Amino acid sequence: MPPRIHPRCPILAALALTIFVPALSRAEDPQEPPRGYSIPLIDLADQERRQVVVDREQGQYLGHPTTVLLEDGRTMIAVYPEGHGRGPIVMKRSEDGGRSWSDRLPTPENWATSKETPTIHRVVDPRGKKRLILFSGLYPIRMASSEDDGRSWTPLEPIGDFGGIVAMSSVERLEDGSYMALFHDDGRFFKDEGTATTFRVYKTLSTDGGLSWGEPEVIAEHPTAHLCEPGLIRSPDGKQIAVLLRENSRTFNSFLITSDDEGRTWSEPRQLPGALTGDRHVGTYAPDGRLFLSFRDTTHESPTRGDWVGWVGTYDDLVEGREGQYRVRLMDNTKGADCAYPGVEALPDGTLVVTTYGHWAEGEAPYIVSVRFTLEEIDELAGAGGAAGPGSTDFTPTDRYETREIGGWTVLVHSGFLDDHPALAGRTLDRLRHQLDQIDARLPRPAVETLRRVRIWVEEAEPNHPCMAYHPSPRWLLEHGMNPEKAGCVEVANARNFLSWTRDQPWMVLHELAHAYHHQFLDGGFGNPEVRDAFEQATESKSYERVLRIDGRDDRAYALNDPMEYFAEATEAFFGTNDFYPYVRSELQRHDPGLSTLLESLWGGR
Repeated sequence: MPPRIHPRCPILAALALTIFVPALSRAEDPQEPPRGYSIPLIDLADQERRQVVVDREQGQYLGHPTTVLLEDGRTMIAVYPEGHGRGPIVMKRSEDGGRSWSDRLPTPENWATSKETPTIHRVVDPRGKKRLILFSGLYPIRMASSEDDGRSWTPLEPIGDFGGIVAMSSVERLEDGSYMALFHDDGRFFKDEGTATTFRVYKTLSTDGGLSWGEPEVIAEHPTAHLCEPGLIRSPDGKQIAVLLRENSRTFNSFLITSDDEGRTWSEPRQLPGALTGDRHVGTYAPDGRLFLSFRDTTHESPTRGDWVGWVGTYDDLVEGREGQYRVRLMDNTKGADCAYPGVEALPDGTLVVTTYGHWAEGEAPYIVSVRFTLEEIDELAGAGGAAGPGSTDFTPTDRYETREIGGWTVLVHSGFLDDHPALAGRTLDRLRHQLDQIDARLPRPAVETLRRVRIWVEEAEPNHPCMAYHPSPRWLLEHGMNPEKAGCVEVANARNFLSWTRDQPWMVLHELAHAYHHQFLDGGFGNPEVRDAFEQATESKSYERVLRIDGRDDRAYALNDPMEYFAEATEAFFGTNDFYPYVRSELQRHDPGLSTLLESLWGGR
C-alpha cells in the first residue's frame, strides 16, 4: 500500500513480519508424505496488537476452548475447562467480534462436574428452531442446550449409553437437514469401565436439531496409527466432506478421510503432508475461498513444533495431498506442546478470529488468547518477505533501538540518536510523553489500553517522512529501505519537525494513533463501513470544502483527503484540539453531529 502523504504527518506502512522458509525435508520414501514442509512460515507470534486475552487467572490452568459465532456475525461465545482437559466449564461472551470479552458468566450447577473438554455448536431443527448445544465427553457423553443465543442453558444430561473423548469435535448439517457429530475413543470410555484397545473415530446422527442422538458408528480406524480428534471441512461445492485426524502414536503424520455421500461411507485413512500434521484441526473458509486451518504443531520436522500454528491453502490442496500455500505461527508456546485446541471464526469482513489456550508466558499457567488477522494481511507479509532482495534489507535492525516505557507505551528510540544528540532526543521524548499523557487523561480507559498495544519508534531524521507516520504496510517499508518491524506502529520520523510542528498540532500523536486504531481495531480496518459512509456524507454535503485553519487561513479541510484522515482529524477534535475547523468537540457536534455520535460509539464513552 503506497503512503498517503500528509503535509504534516503522513500515514505509512502495517504488520510486523518474520518469515521463515524451512529447509526441505530429508529424502523420503516416495510412498510416504514428507515429515516436514517447504512452504513459507509466516510468524505472527510477536504481533501483540493482534492478541486479545480472553481469560487469565494467576496460578489457574485454563485450557482447551471452543467458540461459536452467532448469526449476527459479531457475538461470540467461548467455553473451556478450568483445568487440563477437565474441570468446571467456564463461559464468556463477546459482543464485538472477539475484541473484548465479558466476565465469566453464570452456568448451570452441574457444569462444574464436566470431565472433559467442552465443545459448543449452533444448530437449527426441522421447524427452524435455532439452538446452541454444548457437549462434555467421557462416559457418558452429556449435552446442554440453549434456545436464547446462550443467555440461559439447561444442565448437562447424557445423550445415550456411550462415551468418548473430545465430544463433539465436529458437528455438520447434512443435506437432508439432519446433523452428524464426530468424536473418538480409545476403548476406555465408549462404554462404562472400558479398557484401552484401538483408537476409533465415531459419528452419531440427530434428526431433531440436536436434541437427541443415535447410536454411534465407526467411520475410521487404523491397525497401527492412533486416529483421533476429527476436524471436519466440507468442500466449497458442498459435495464432499473431509475429516482431518490427529495421529496420537506420534509415528505417522496426521491423516485424512473423505466422504462423497454425506457421511454414509468413508475412504480409507491416508496420511497428510507434514505441513498439515498437528492436533485438533479446526478450520474455516476466508471470503476469497481459501481455507484456513488452526492446530497444535506436531509436525515431525518443524521449527515451530509444539506451538500454535495455522495453515493456508485450498480444499484441493487438502484432499490432493499438497503442502498448501503457507504455515502461520500464531503464538509461541513456552512449555512442550501443551497448547492449541482452537476455536476458529470468520467474521463478515473477512477477519479470522482464532482462540486457544497455551503457556504464553514463561513459568505461568496457561491462559486463553485470541489472535485476529485476514488472509490478505498474511499475503502482504509473504509478499514483503518475497520482495526482500539486494538492498531491501539495508535498514537499521531492531536491536539497534533502545526500548523505553513512556506513559504506558513501548517506545523504541534509535540508539544513534540517543548517543549523538542526547539533548534533542531528550526534548523529543519529553514532548512525546506530554502528548501521551494528554491521551491518557482524555480518552476512555479501554481505548487507552488498546492504543498502548501500538508501539512507537523514534528517529532523529528518517528520510522518507517529514514528521510523523503510521505504517500500515511492511511491503512499503521494505521497498523504501526501512525496518519492516515498524509495520503496525507509529513513528516520530523527524525529531526537529516534531518539536516544531506540534506547537500548532498539540494532538499529532493522537492523530497517528487514531490511524492505528482505525486500521487494526475497527471492524473492516481502513474499510470500516461506518467511517466510510460518514465520510461520503460529509463529502457530499460540501461542509468541509472551506474551513478555517488554526492560523487563520481559509482552506479545504484535510479531513476530505480520505476516510482515514476524516477519522483521525475528527478524533483530534473530539478529544483535544484539531488545527482545522471544527477544532474541538462542541464545534464538531454542531458541524458534523453524525460523526460526533459515531466517534462516541467507536471510541467508547468515558
